[in-house]
Amino acid sequence: MANDIILTDEEQAERIKAWWKENGVSVVTGALIGIAAIGGYNYWQAQQNDGLEQASAQYNLLLGAMNAPDSATARELSKTILDDHGGTIYATKAALIQAKLLTDSGELVNALKSLALVKSSASEPGLAHVANLRIIRVYLEQGEFELAKTAIDAESERVGFDSQYLELEGDIAYGQGDLDLAREKYTSAGESVSADPGYAGILQLKADALGAGTASIVADVQFENTQNINSQVDDTTAQAADPVVDDGATNVDSIQN
Repeated sequence: MANDIILTDEEQAERIKAWWKENGVSVVTGALIGIAAIGGYNYWQAQQNDGLEQASAQYNLLLGAMNAPDSATARELSKTILDDHGGTIYATKAALIQAKLLTDSGELVNALKSLALVKSSASEPGLAHVANLRIIRVYLEQGEFELAKTAIDAESERVGFDSQYLELEGDIAYGQGDLDLAREKYTSAGESVSADPGYAGILQLKADALGAGTASIVADVQFENTQNINSQVDDTTAQAADPVVDDGATNVDSIQN
């Protein structure tokens, strides 16, 4: 290369021509590939953004359909989101709503499948916990106490959801006839609640009912609060990605089933 310094302009031009003749095709090809790659990535990114916008719009429609008397539209929208936007956060939340619709109609086996999908695909721990808590409640509805206990024991990290898990442990003990253990779990659950005095009061009521020998009150409290949470499910699902926010929303929800 040092000799290039003493070459005349004509000699340098000839060398450049010779180099270009030898390497020009590969240079142009590489440049075209680079341009195509950039263009392809930008196109893919635009498609992804368009897909998320569509999923978001459909999910908002789904939330609105949840308030309609006829759930057929909500069922169809949840299925559409799952089919067209699988792998997105909107598909995960749509599966959670789908599970609620199936549970409400008594299709518990299919509800468990939807909840299992949420639990396995959720990118936020909050959504995974919401799904697992509802799986446990479905097992309780089916009288599958051992499966419910297994699902609880599998969760070692319960930050933000400890009170719900403790309450469900109480529900399992209650269902198996161990009223002393149920009362202990309800009391512990109430003591772990920090931001929802209403929920803490419900837990205390359940514990006191067992202590007073009026176990039937526990079932009455569960039934009455199941009716109340139906109007809160949309907010619970929409906010489930935040364990702190969801803790307040699902505290009452944990009475379900």
